[in-house]
Amino acid sequence: MKSIQILVLGILVFLGLAKANAQNEDLINHLLEKLNQKIELQNTKIEALIIEVDKLKSHPNNSEKKIWPLCWTGEEIDFTQASWNGLSHLEKKTRVKAYQKWYAEKLGVHVSMEITLREGVSLKMVLIPPGHYIMGKGDDDPKSKSDEKKHIVWIRKAFWLGKNEITKDEWHAVMGGKANGEANYPIAANYTQAKIFCQKVSRNPQLKKKLLRLPSESEWEYACRAGTNTPYYWGKEMNLDYCWHGKSGVDSVGRRQANSFGLHDMSGNLWEWCQDYYEINYEKTPKNEDSHTKGSEKVLRGGSYKSEKDTCRSAEREKKGGGIDNIMEIGIGFRVAMDAS
Repeated sequence: MKSIQILVLGILVFLGLAKANAQNEDLINHLLEKLNQKIELQNTKIEALIIEVDKLKSHPNNSEKKIWPLCWTGEEIDFTQASWNGLSHLEKKTRVKAYQKWYAEKLGVHVSMEITLREGVSLKMVLIPPGHYIMGKGDDDPKSKSDEKKHIVWIRKAFWLGKNEITKDEWHAVMGGKANGEANYPIAANYTQAKIFCQKVSRNPQLKKKLLRLPSESEWEYACRAGTNTPYYWGKEMNLDYCWHGKSGVDSVGRRQANSFGLHDMSGNLWEWCQDYYEINYEKTPKNEDSHTKGSEKVLRGGSYKSEKDTCRSAEREKKGGGIDNIMEIGIGFRVAMDAS
């Protein structure tokens, strides 16, 4: 600011001289132009500083704030940054939970919600905040397959996702019938049946005209990983505390430990339908939360109780063709999604 004052003083001096000597007019105009340029530069710097301060104010609070500015876009977390991937699993888990809570507060909602299906039966969902992540092959994943090409995806909008796979109790509360003593076990369903279930629940006045749906494949993997880039959302090796696999039958939902977003059984128990048609190697799939709408086979994710451990990895993909419209699928279930806004 001192240099600007000196420049202004100089201009005033020249203005005085200009009265006596009209030849100084060009020089005065030149100095005025320089002054305007300097003021514009200072304003630009101030505006940039204000933007940076606003970004720092808006990111999630945490006891250690250094990580946020390094992977913060101004709206959401960028889980692809080296600063994020350098954290330990526990550090990621702590920050993911803090981010999820902060985003819920930003939207004016709770982290979890329940949709009443009938008296005593509610469908539990959790809020999944937006973010950038690497979809496909995880780090140090020797079992990755050719259709798991690594690529960056931007989940632009927050959404709700079922805390568990749809249970028999929830299914019969909407579709009719009884659970026959296995109320908390996941229901096996084909793709069309899963879509009909979503359509019927969408009529619930509690949803205020929001539509229940199946998650897109990119939403599913983003929610499954919950900020991780390892083969499994809990780490590099199989852990039966998180995954029900290699068994002769399904287990009741919610008995395994949840991931950092609070989702259970994203690996194992039942395969889960996604909205998308299968596209090999993601060559033509959207690089955001949208689903791939062309093809002949639907995407399945997560593995099942019958699966080997490698089939329960976060990046594992399966596809299902003919018969999805008219038969119950053994080993295949689903969880539901809904836009948050």
